[in-house]
Amino acid sequence: MAPKRKRAEDGASEGVTRATRASTRLKSTSSEPHAMQRGGDSTVGVGSIAEPSTKKPKRNSTKAANTDTDSRSTRQPVMDFLMGVSPNQVGPSRSNGTAGNTSKSSSVQPETYSEARAKHLFKAYEDPELPGEIGPEGFEKLCTDMEISLEGALPLVLAWQLHGSEMAKFTEEEWMKGTSELRVSTLQALSLAIRDLEDLLLLDKPPIQPPSGAESSVKKRSAQSAGCSEPYNRQKYYQYAANKEKAFLELYAFCFNLAKPPTGRNIDMDTASAFWSVLVAPKYPIMDDILKFIADKGTYKGVNKDLWNMALEFCRTVQPDLSNYDPDGAWPTMLDDFVTWKKSSSGQPSGAQEEQDIEIS
Repeated sequence: MAPKRKRAEDGASEGVTRATRASTRLKSTSSEPHAMQRGGDSTVGVGSIAEPSTKKPKRNSTKAANTDTDSRSTRQPVMDFLMGVSPNQVGPSRSNGTAGNTSKSSSVQPETYSEARAKHLFKAYEDPELPGEIGPEGFEKLCTDMEISLEGALPLVLAWQLHGSEMAKFTEEEWMKGTSELRVSTLQALSLAIRDLEDLLLLDKPPIQPPSGAESSVKKRSAQSAGCSEPYNRQKYYQYAANKEKAFLELYAFCFNLAKPPTGRNIDMDTASAFWSVLVAPKYPIMDDILKFIADKGTYKGVNKDLWNMALEFCRTVQPDLSNYDPDGAWPTMLDDFVTWKKSSSGQPSGAQEEQDIEIS
């Protein structure tokens, strides 16, 4: 049902010409023989992830990139935006996550959390020039070592769970807080925790059931005293599973703040489109059409918090065929423009045409 409120500005300014965007894409540094396949019979468990060497990653002045010349593929990896790479036009896409069977935690044995081991793990990815911080290069290496896709939503889920305040960065304080809450101090356990949330919130898979007696005790246990019957502390996971919609909204709101400049109020449309393509499109098919509209229009430049929130509400409440769209609803201008565009593209009469037909009849 369309919200009945005063029309809000969508913050998306329109220009006269469409900017030319560089078509660059980060090369994935994952090793193919160790890449895990989601589903199928050849699954390699999360437990096969090797722990990183203690050697710190070298700081590169440039990032490896290749030009994507396939006009059929307009998807841009979210990591391009996390890493600050010039974006290409973003079109509709689906996040299929990364390889791996996230439901099978048997390959990851329960561990006793070690603060010292968690700190040692942080040091393996710490920026050698900025002590106390994992920078973009370290973040990319972390994702690679965890064998999580750089193109889907998993890097965003990782940032969410570790309380990242900037894109592709973690401070030591953020890292220690996040790993302490999850009670993880190995890559295997951290990777499993992130994939479990992808399955739950983005892929809508059935939730993992608590062990016998855990459902009642989980509320009493603090993160500091969590038992070792599971590969990581699933206290938050079970809370998310109890209200998946609320949990997804929390992730979605976090992503806006993650992408927003510290002193800014908006995020650019390219970044918003990339995030929408991996967060919203897999759950709500109408977002694919919205992304096509944005790419076709080519003049929307920014997204404020209101448009960010209302775009999700639109996708959650409006049918893909627009059959229940309320033209009197107070949607942001961009979404009203999308409806006009979609109806015109599909040969449906626009709201104005419908009113004219009624008057004539």
